[in-house]
Amino acid sequence: RKAEITLTGRGTFVARSDPEGKFKLDDIPPGHYFLRCERQGFLSSATKRMKGAGGSIELAPAQEVKGLIFKLMPQAVLTGRILDDDGDPAPNGTLRAMRRSFGGPAGEWYSGGQTQVNDIGEFRIAGLTPGKWILEAAPGSLNRSPQTTSSVPGSALATTYYPNARDASQSVPLTLVAGQEMSGLEIRLVRTKAVRISGKILTPEGSPATEAQMSLASRTGHAGGSRLAASADKKSGEFVLRNVAPGSYMVWAFMGPESDQLSVDQPLEVGNENLEDVTLRLSAPVKVTGRIVADDDSKPELSHVSLNFEGKAETSSSESASPKSDGSFSVRLQPGVYRVNANFLPGDYWLKSAPEIEISPGAAEVRLVIAPHAARVIGTAKLDDGKPASGATVAVLPKEESIDLSRLENRGADQNGHFEVKLAPGEYRVFAWESLERGAITDPDLFKQSLEKSVTVKVGLGERKTIDVPAQPFPE
Repeated sequence: RKAEITLTGRGTFVARSDPEGKFKLDDIPPGHYFLRCERQGFLSSATKRMKGAGGSIELAPAQEVKGLIFKLMPQAVLTGRILDDDGDPAPNGTLRAMRRSFGGPAGEWYSGGQTQVNDIGEFRIAGLTPGKWILEAAPGSLNRSPQTTSSVPGSALATTYYPNARDASQSVPLTLVAGQEMSGLEIRLVRTKAVRISGKILTPEGSPATEAQMSLASRTGHAGGSRLAASADKKSGEFVLRNVAPGSYMVWAFMGPESDQLSVDQPLEVGNENLEDVTLRLSAPVKVTGRIVADDDSKPELSHVSLNFEGKAETSSSESASPKSDGSFSVRLQPGVYRVNANFLPGDYWLKSAPEIEISPGAAEVRLVIAPHAARVIGTAKLDDGKPASGATVAVLPKEESIDLSRLENRGADQNGHFEVKLAPGEYRVFAWESLERGAITDPDLFKQSLEKSVTVKVGLGERKTIDVPAQPFPE
């Protein structure tokens, strides 16, 4: 009871379950929708790793869908406190619960949730799925003021992993079951040698960037993390970061409004000695203009298309653009190589032009060519007993030796396990899973572990192939 059911697609429709857990949604136009269910104290049905708890649903005219069952899983909770190296409470820091990637200790970690530590060092983090978690505690001084002076000269409290490891790979995992509240956890922060980083932020012309901001974030252990931050001196453009622990970092500096921001991202290795004379030269974004054109000289409506430009370098970001009805668009990008994805192309059009573009300093023009007669893979995700895998996650990748997630197409199967994917002609591997944890779809090792049960399909121009794909359980 009191669960909220939300249907989104051609509009948003919301219902609340009655004391018997029943619900009803009326007067819904035909179309493709996403269905989710939420209830306080339980995992959202959008948090994959549960079966029969929402996903895609296809509604035909005058169709009635009955008997849908949501099996919500109670959330797991972790509580405890953060201590300094003397055993005293360490207040106002950040606590993250992290999941290991499928690659094992050498892989990245990704955040499954975070919370602020209170003023007496206590934390509570909820909304966790069953499985193994590690905890990362960042001391409050990292978030409040990087200029805080350590009580021990030449040292600082560092980001620490449960129970008191300096590196994520040495953390002790915590295994949770559905609905469990694990309490009494303690993380004792590690004190480490600390150094100072100083330097100057410059404009593209080489003058001091007196209005610039900068930050420093760890490159190792996980995606995301705690940041040190500083502002450039208003006259000289110089900056100073104190109490920096040795390690591998990404440094980011920026200046100006978001619409026309100067910025720079670059890796920085910090050893046991102070780093001086670090120079960060900002660069201006390139104004990229372009047009989507059809190779058959037709004039399709293109205002619903969404373009995504994904930077291939570690320091690159992603930007998006929305074309006008005639296909013209503009976007600002830093110089570099980008992968182009065109989503919601009309009808059976597909992106024919090379999927990668290189942007050099200065103005740039891009021409993206689309063509009719896309290939289509239509299929059903099935469980081991042959029944449809309702709400399964389906992914399609080109059949190549390496796993290139920049070319990933993923869909949610509908209530009957059905899915359809529009593709460029070629050979592909199709994967399906009964359920997936949040973030798993971005991990190459998931696909490597699931190759055996993937289905290979080759489709030509305008060709439609129908396949069945076994829905695999989530790999532990």
